[in-house]
Amino acid sequence: MAYKTPSKYIAIGQGFFIQGDDTGGVINFNNTQRAYVTEGAESVFFKASGKSSKTAISTNLLPIIKLGFEYKNTEELLLHNQIAISFQETNSFAFNKGYDSEVYETGKTDMYFKFPNDDTNYVIAGVQEISNELEVPLELVVDYSGQVNVMVDEIQNVDRDIYITDKLTNTSYNVKQGKATLTLEKGVYTDRFVLAFKDASVLSVEDDILEGYTSIYADNENNNIVISKNQDIEINKVELFDILGKKVSLWNIKEQKSTYQLDIKKQIPTGIYIVKMRTNKGDTNKKVIIE
Repeated sequence: MAYKTPSKYIAIGQGFFIQGDDTGGVINFNNTQRAYVTEGAESVFFKASGKSSKTAISTNLLPIIKLGFEYKNTEELLLHNQIAISFQETNSFAFNKGYDSEVYETGKTDMYFKFPNDDTNYVIAGVQEISNELEVPLELVVDYSGQVNVMVDEIQNVDRDIYITDKLTNTSYNVKQGKATLTLEKGVYTDRFVLAFKDASVLSVEDDILEGYTSIYADNENNNIVISKNQDIEINKVELFDILGKKVSLWNIKEQKSTYQLDIKKQIPTGIYIVKMRTNKGDTNKKVIIE
């Protein structure tokens, strides 16, 4: 059925949305909107047809995941929000009419879908089909320092493991098996957490090599990040991230040595940081405390 824009008359039994501008105002409903007008140019009634019925059936076959987000408010009450996502080959991270719905008001502590080059926060999203490579970006807003929980509330037509992955620490939480408890500082977490379908925390052969032949620690007395490595490892780049995932330092390594003392900016606040090292044998992350 071809789409028609509704006119001024609202047929009985029809749902509709209302959106106001920034100045606000009063919206009045009265019987003039209930006048009987034969379906035509001024009155459009959206009803099922053979085609739309088939579409409804196919919608029931879509893979759908509903994620729950739990946190405590200022009264220490445990609150639970929910966001939902569907998967279909013809959809993408771009806006998909009929599949995406934005959040009209976010809480001081909240979670929603946040896509690249799009300022909109989504409570419902429709994206491409599920694959090992698919990572759906999430944004978390936390108004306190403490714990939040992410879990699966409902699954439809998804028969594989579901993960929340921390891209900064390279840690995956299988939320199909139970809730993920995240301990976070107050702040906005963008480009750090994703919904994924592959466990990023399983060590590869390259990760094992890096673990055995490199050492990373913070020398707080001399304001250095100290890295020692085996001669078989070639370091290309070292990055320092704060706990919110913001990059605070970058060192491009041009000369291969057994030990490096990388200067830390003195104005960096005390706290937990992540050192990410890129090498010819893969990447590795190391949590350090800078005092």
